Amino acid sequence: MKNLNYDELKQLEIGATKRLLSYIHSNIDINEILNELDFEHSYFLDDANKLAFNLWLGIDYIWKNDKTFVETLLEDKSFRLTSWERKILTERIDSHVSIFEVISYEDEYINVRDALNNEFFKLWEPNLYELIEEGEFVFSRIGKSLDNYGFIGDINHLPQSVKPMFIESVLMDFNHIREDIKNLTIKEYLKKFTLNIYKIYDDAILNIIDLSEDIDSFLSDEIDEFRTYLESKENRCNIKKHITNLLNISEYCLINQDMTLYDLDQIDMEDLFDQAIEDEFINSKDELNSYIGTLKKYLSFLNKRYSQYNEVYNDILHISENRFFYMSRLGFQDSFQLDRRMVQLIGSKLNNNALSITMDFDKFILYCGGEVLELTDKNKYIKKKNLIEINNILELKTKVHKKSPTQRNFPIIELFYYLGLDLGLLSIEDNQLVLGKRSTNYLRLNDEEKFVLIFQYLWGKDFINKIVRFENVDYFKELLNMLIKEFSCLKKGDDYAMDQNPAILSTHYEYLKYMGLINYNFQVNYNIKVTNLGEKVFKYLAEDRYENKEARVIYLDIYKETKECPVS
Repeated sequence: MKNLNYDELKQLEIGATKRLLSYIHSNIDINEILNELDFEHSYFLDDANKLAFNLWLGIDYIWKNDKTFVETLLEDKSFRLTSWERKILTERIDSHVSIFEVISYEDEYINVRDALNNEFFKLWEPNLYELIEEGEFVFSRIGKSLDNYGFIGDINHLPQSVKPMFIESVLMDFNHIREDIKNLTIKEYLKKFTLNIYKIYDDAILNIIDLSEDIDSFLSDEIDEFRTYLESKENRCNIKKHITNLLNISEYCLINQDMTLYDLDQIDMEDLFDQAIEDEFINSKDELNSYIGTLKKYLSFLNKRYSQYNEVYNDILHISENRFFYMSRLGFQDSFQLDRRMVQLIGSKLNNNALSITMDFDKFILYCGGEVLELTDKNKYIKKKNLIEINNILELKTKVHKKSPTQRNFPIIELFYYLGLDLGLLSIEDNQLVLGKRSTNYLRLNDEEKFVLIFQYLWGKDFINKIVRFENVDYFKELLNMLIKEFSCLKKGDDYAMDQNPAILSTHYEYLKYMGLINYNFQVNYNIKVTNLGEKVFKYLAEDRYENKEARVIYLDIYKETKECPVS
């Protein structure tokens, strides 16, 4: 095949898409499918989104024999296609929608990050430089065309204020579906449940439109006024950056309070930046510097005209001088202090128990987000009714014969309760267990990362104090060091007799079994064996302790300290 320029490639794509649409129209009545989508997926009912609908229908919609239209066309009518059309349509099969962050531009190419898969792509998009800025997010379909990655169809801007809500909704939906489809990956979700993602995007955008409808004219006047002021002082690129930042700030903290940019004198700047970092509106040092710079310029502009902005202008100057305090918080944001070497070690090696405990923790978090969980007055524990409901949805159920069981009688729920609170995934408000700010961060992790996070907790002082309830933490950690050394010498699958009654470590034995690392029988003889996964983990930990004296797994204590005492 000869080398094509960009315009020639686009013409071939249009031709291939027309072939696919013609095939679809000859086999089904599209209006019937549109009627099925009525109200539930209003995004596709808008004529402006017709291209997105056609792509979904041709590439993702399962038609017959569990195959899509594009797959069926390639099987049944391939002889009617040119070699270029066959290749383009074959490559379209693997395309998917997601959220993409624009990282940088490189000649005719744009480097993007798939924010849901955390994958990087180099796209051939020579015409986007003037339309999308570095650091912005878009919602679109991505795929190959004649070996070049690019956006396919519409490219939808994702406002900064909408992004956290959109990502959280997608991840919540993904994890709800995983309750029924246990091994579903985020890649498979994006491919098989495209309609869900379009609906979430539509709901998020409509929410913003509803909020902003009444004050659009005021905001537009204020923006135009500032733009005119900047035109004699800044280059075009900087002007666009400042205007975009002000629009993002408006969407984030003003519109939903029926406020405009002129109301910034009523906003506490320190609270604004604290909350923006916590909500992940500001995710990086570059974003922090950019927003501080824009607010300094805009508030200086207002302060020169109206004396009422003097105080808030001085506030942003103070924040600018002390920005390293906020940068230090960004350094710890989004970090669970995971042992990345262990994550890599166990990649694709989790057994059924290991997968079950990660899935069960997902279910527990989602249950807490969907139910009103009132706690007991004395201990702030989960009440019996909810304990039984939660236990029934778990893979690793606990058989309880007591008439009035407490949280302590459900070891898995007990673990999840404290793990969620100590990691900030859950919090207690008004005697209720509710989702914390970091719950979305957790749901973004893959199975191996979730497994390592739970495993690390078993070695931290919070687990020893709250679940094992052993006062001498240092002594207990020494026992755990000995346990790791002993287990690292065992071969997978072989039975070993334990010389001593492991009563003092019985809680750890129980949880290590839940996690798919060991199996044991302490009813008659004290026999134990490590699993394939357990052999890898214990050998790694033993080698790491020998080389570094201290285990890499004990990170959660460090995380807790940094969360409680941010560096200034």
